[in-house]
Amino acid sequence: MVQKEVAEKMLAKSKTSTYGVLTVMVNYYADVKITRIVKKQMFTPMPKVDSAIVYLKLKQKPFDKEFKRFIQTAFSMRRKTLLNNLLKLYKKEDIESVFNKQNISSSTRAEELSVTEFETLYNSFRQK
Repeated sequence: MVQKEVAEKMLAKSKTSTYGVLTVMVNYYADVKITRIVKKQMFTPMPKVDSAIVYLKLKQKPFDKEFKRFIQTAFSMRRKTLLNNLLKLYKKEDIESVFNKQNISSSTRAEELSVTEFETLYNSFRQK
């Protein structure tokens, strides 16, 4: 059980303000579903927010520290483009090459990519 807002971030869609590192990381490693909303009135003392029961069905993927670093870097400065954020990890020529192969614009921001697109992008950089 987590705060309702956290559960909503876990299930956020790309191109929304709540979509971010938590969304990508949780959905990369698990299938996520909110099974129940628990109203704040159900607790004593009553908290200020509602809660949600979240079901996580783990995928069979080993934890990858480099993927975590990649995602954190991609979202590190939300107002910057994905290309500018990834300059902390890769050379500009390599980023542009991978972006061209994946049909990603240089003006794309991290919140515009889906979890699947992040996985594909990350794997492309690993192959370089």
